[in-house]
Amino acid sequence: NFNLNTDLSIRYEKNDWYLESGIGLGITHNNGIFDVNYAQYDSIGYYYKVDQVTINETTGKPVLHTVTENVYDTLFYNQNINTRNSYTYLRIPLYAGIEVQSYRRLSVYLRAGITYNILISSNEKQAEFENSNATWIEINDQTPQRIQSNFALSGGLGFNYRLSRNVLLVAEPTGSYWAKPVYQRTYSVKSPWALGLRTGIIFKFGKP
Repeated sequence: NFNLNTDLSIRYEKNDWYLESGIGLGITHNNGIFDVNYAQYDSIGYYYKVDQVTINETTGKPVLHTVTENVYDTLFYNQNINTRNSYTYLRIPLYAGIEVQSYRRLSVYLRAGITYNILISSNEKQAEFENSNATWIEINDQTPQRIQSNFALSGGLGFNYRLSRNVLLVAEPTGSYWAKPVYQRTYSVKSPWALGLRTGIIFKFGKP
């Protein structure tokens, strides 16, 4: 799976501590899974058919002349087809952090929090399968169905680089763990986790 998140956040700072919240969009991609069954009239073997009998003039014995005859029957086949699906979530994060070290323009902080995700749109593509020789085709959608909302816990070690008095660049390796499976219980009982990189720009207003 591949996830891309974009957030607009407001941060409140007090000494070395801060609280951060906002709103954002998250887009995740994964595979659609389709099970395809079809029947096709194919060759299942062959046999030799006697086409002509002649007499050998030297030995006087009969000589059998054969031709190959193919045998056909209806055969059943199965294959899997994957498609590329995308899902868009409304994100509502709440984080808390603390600065642990600073040196000139660079500062290091720890951050942890929770994000509430709400599924707002799905783009699930249908499988395309064509076989002009098939006498029967059945396509079953086996794609796991996603639940409408979930919570994700996350934490990271962040780095701020001060470009000016009120503008900072942010880079933060993060780890996230979903409190519940993102799929319906019919398909999955495991909660997923993810590693990522969070980047952004902070604009400070008011007193530096």
